[in-house]
Amino acid sequence: MASENEEIKKEIKRQISIKENELAEIEKDIANKEAEVGSELESKFKQDLTTIKAKLDAENPKLDDVSKRLDEWTARKNELNIKIKSLNKEINAISKEKKSALNLKLKDIEDPDKKASLEREIETKFKEKQAPIESELTSENAKFDDASKKVSELMINKSEITNNIKDFDREHKNIHKKKAATLKMKIKDYKKEKKPQIKQINKELRRLNKDLKLISKVISK
Repeated sequence: MASENEEIKKEIKRQISIKENELAEIEKDIANKEAEVGSELESKFKQDLTTIKAKLDAENPKLDDVSKRLDEWTARKNELNIKIKSLNKEINAISKEKKSALNLKLKDIEDPDKKASLEREIETKFKEKQAPIESELTSENAKFDDASKKVSELMINKSEITNNIKDFDREHKNIHKKKAATLKMKIKDYKKEKKPQIKQINKELRRLNKDLKLISKVISK
């Protein structure tokens, strides 16, 4: 009798091993299916991802170039602004010097003709002194306007490229998300197909383990 029970126990263990192997095969099958579907989706989305990646790779050097030129033109604009302020200070200083000279030299002169003549002389002297600075200021203002225009154009260009990169990057991520979501859905459906089989095997395993427990108790008495 004891020998017969041992044989029953051995058979139950064998059946349990078979069922556990069946479960392991199903898990392996699911893993293989996931790899297979993943490979199929990789091929399916590869062209889209390659196209977007190429667009991103094309835009990034443009961004680097426009950023570099923007820095250069911004620095030039700032230099011109400093130069313009300096020239304006020079002109203001000459104007103050002329005013002081007029006040000093004309204050004690009563003769209107002499006063007018001296005034014209002083005006001419300071006008000649101020003229080259005003000419340079006009030139620098024109350069500043050009630099400001260039900075504005480059800022718009940089903004457009940055937005393009953001759009392409978003699109790239969305394709990856779509690929992942498709894989998840397909594997979920495949697991759903296998669920009744897994459920049945687990049910049989519970029964076999229960039988094993009972037979082990009988043998131990």
